[in-house]
Amino acid sequence: VIILTKNSQRYIKSVLDSLEKFEEVLIIDNGSSDLTLQIASEYNNVKIFKEKFTGFGPLKNKALNFSKNDWVLF
Repeated sequence: VIILTKNSQRYIKSVLDSLEKFEEVLIIDNGSSDLTLQIASEYNNVKIFKEKFTGFGPLKNKALNFSKNDWVLF
């Protein structure tokens, strides 16, 4: 699962709780200044990558390179 975030602390916990059965959840963060990354780092199945926002399409394509799986959900 790939999730693009920026200042998502309000929702990130409930989203990640619902994804706890997934082997790999990739967070691509665009400069959060809230607790988004701290919350996400508490999950064992989450990997966090910090990237400059270059557009939704380019970021999703870049995130695919980080994934170890052949199939991903956005």
